[in-house]
Amino acid sequence: MSVSSTIFGKTKSGQTIKEFTLENQNGAKVTLLTYGAIISGIHIPMADGSVRNVVIGYDDLAAYEEDNFYLGSTVGRVANRIANGSFTLGGKTYELAVNNGPNHLHGGLVGFNQKVWEAEVFAENTVKMSVLSKDGDEGYPGDMVINVTFELREDDQLVIEYHATASADTVINLTNHSYFNLDGRSSKSCLDHELKLEAKTFAVADETAIPTGEQREVAGTPFDFSSFKKLGQDIAADDEQIKFGNGYDHHYIMGDFTAKPRLNAEAKSADGQLRMKVYSTMPGFQLYTGNYLGEKFEARQAFCIETQNAPDAINQTVFPSAVLARGERYEQKTVLEFLK
Repeated sequence: MSVSSTIFGKTKSGQTIKEFTLENQNGAKVTLLTYGAIISGIHIPMADGSVRNVVIGYDDLAAYEEDNFYLGSTVGRVANRIANGSFTLGGKTYELAVNNGPNHLHGGLVGFNQKVWEAEVFAENTVKMSVLSKDGDEGYPGDMVINVTFELREDDQLVIEYHATASADTVINLTNHSYFNLDGRSSKSCLDHELKLEAKTFAVADETAIPTGEQREVAGTPFDFSSFKKLGQDIAADDEQIKFGNGYDHHYIMGDFTAKPRLNAEAKSADGQLRMKVYSTMPGFQLYTGNYLGEKFEARQAFCIETQNAPDAINQTVFPSAVLARGERYEQKTVLEFLK
């Protein structure tokens, strides 16, 4: 097990960005950038001697600075959407940037994905990244200190732990926004992957991807992945929810926050040679099939399983609370396990 680092580049403003590499005894490697606390690569050695990088990303820092799709990044303060860019907390209404149709998305105009994080080798197999989000940052109240640790274990598990505290009551919903293709970065479609999801319900959304409050059973719908099914099987179904998202871009509901990670999802590569299991303490996850990926990638080249609280949870009582109270500690964990 080893951790090494190198200079990845400099931002347009002149800040130096490092790339950290975690490597285990199996030869698996995870690369991390201090820009956006980004997972830039997950390299899995295969039985035939080849190595698959199972997340899509860019080769240079300039491309990450121009990225609009949050590739591999740590997203916050609030991942996903807040309706109309507005919420009320402690009797005060806070107005945020509206950067996704009528809504606030993934922390605003300059979210955590665009910040330069401090990094340190936390253990022989772990890197800890930290950032300070000051009171008023993107309109959110309170100073918030965020620490995210990335640990690569010998059993090919990547463990991501989120920790945060704030100086005032505020809102939080952190996630990692990696896009996966288990056939490797060179593969141009994820639709032949097979997926199995543990969630029994999903959050029905309006045409702007804000939950309506209805939690619908997946059984009998295109959202049913209770047994392994190809991602592309129902992605063009004659279904209003599918049409709203131009595919899958929906929150699956697991329940409340949990003390220990539980299985959320399992995916198989199209060739059946690699599997990924996703575990989390979060109350749900967003399934996104990369329906919009710009000019550098193909639409639906890769998919996301974004473990998180529900979209617009701060405005909807049907979901677990998105409030981080002053003096409390936010602690969540996601585990990605790779199996051959």
